[in-house]
Amino acid sequence: MAKTAIQEMIMVLMGLLVIGMTTASAQTASLGPGEISCTTADSLSDIWFRHTYITQRRPISATLSVTARGRYRLYVNESNVTPPLPTDNCHHPVTIDIDVSGYLRSDSNTVAILYHPVDPHDHQIAVCYYGVGRDGRPFGHNADGGWLCRPVDEGSGDGIDRGYTQTVSTACWTPVSAPGRLEIEGTKAASEPRRLEMEGTKAASELRRVEIEGRTAASEPRRLEIDGTKAASELRTADSALRRVSTEMGMWPLATLLPVQVNRVTRVTAPRYSERTPEGIAYEFVTGFYGFVRLTLRGAKKGETITIGGRKYTCNGETDEQITTAFEPTYHRRVIVSGDSAFDASQVQRVDGVSLMTTTSYNAYPY
Repeated sequence: MAKTAIQEMIMVLMGLLVIGMTTASAQTASLGPGEISCTTADSLSDIWFRHTYITQRRPISATLSVTARGRYRLYVNESNVTPPLPTDNCHHPVTIDIDVSGYLRSDSNTVAILYHPVDPHDHQIAVCYYGVGRDGRPFGHNADGGWLCRPVDEGSGDGIDRGYTQTVSTACWTPVSAPGRLEIEGTKAASEPRRLEMEGTKAASELRRVEIEGRTAASEPRRLEIDGTKAASELRTADSALRRVSTEMGMWPLATLLPVQVNRVTRVTAPRYSERTPEGIAYEFVTGFYGFVRLTLRGAKKGETITIGGRKYTCNGETDEQITTAFEPTYHRRVIVSGDSAFDASQVQRVDGVSLMTTTSYNAYPY
């Protein structure tokens, strides 16, 4: 009897081991062409990825294809073009195509991605940038070792929308880790946009060729429906997008005017009081606010787990470190902070409630 019980226990343990190995394998599986990762990030740190594409003339149309397991914010030339993301994409790669034609410049185009991992070792995304050049020829670029990356500096507000403007000249950027450049049909540049599988269905990533007065032209950008909403490039039409824009340099006769949603910090407040509860330490702000909470820690051990407002954070053991919920702004009034057996209330040196206000600004680019 005892021998049989031991054998059954061994079988159960082996089964759990196989399941764990399968899960880990699924989480670290390749995301496909254009995969890049940040090896300098630790635990669940948010990550900046950035690359600038140099062009001689403004492309006719362009699309960014992003594959990721976690959530992210996508910027093109400092404009937030993040599409509506599915809420159930955790642990499963999801590919989304975003038409960015209306945000392009004539000389250079900078793409930046603020990535929020879902697992401790989830540091990779896959990016493909493709479209049609001014000469009518298609182009395509998979992300490679030319991209740069760095972990988010939590203490500088780096993870807020305004943080993107700070990334151009601050902190240390390092090259990403990439499997290598992908050769498509024996050429370095992709001669044809790749077709992507999106949850079992093919993404309509092939550029349409339209007839204009008997001539064939590839000048009409593809219009993409994401979760029932039209892509932002829909706003850029031939008759409604031309605006006379006043700038410090004078009158801009021809420009594309595009609305951009931006979160701006309006106030930073401290909680009125704190108290111990069965769930952890409760910090009461009394007056509710929309934004995020920022904790400054000291003396936390490496690997120690702390939960703030339901979000878990793994400490890196530095002398002073900050954790925030900036990636998920919401309404706060009473915030619960707890942790594992190593957590102690004395480790929390400061608690800040950062109030945000969402405003609409307009970016203008030469048409």
